Amino acid sequence: MGKVSNHNSWRKTINEFYACNDNIKLSDFCKEKNITKSQFHYFKKKLGINKGTIIFHSVSLNEDKNIIENNEISAANEVTITIGDARISIPSCEVLLISSVIKELIAKC
Repeated sequence: MGKVSNHNSWRKTINEFYACNDNIKLSDFCKEKNITKSQFHYFKKKLGINKGTIIFHSVSLNEDKNIIENNEISAANEVTITIGDARISIPSCEVLLISSVIKELIAKC
């Protein structure tokens, strides 16, 4: 369990870096996370992650369609919404919550 948990943690960290949309240098990100660039690159390679492997999933704002039909989405994956300096991270399995947040953002903007 420890190895899987560690891999999920690294997957989350690496995806978080790529989600920054080039707003931060890798060296600064690693310093902030208290990791080395070598560790980052090692796990990035080991887990087969690159900038192109980040998955985007559309969310219907019609609540009737927000039913997850397959169990491939795990709680370890997150949807991150970044607006300026604000960052909202929601587990990807929380489809109704994601939909509600997007609806509120649309109403406020």
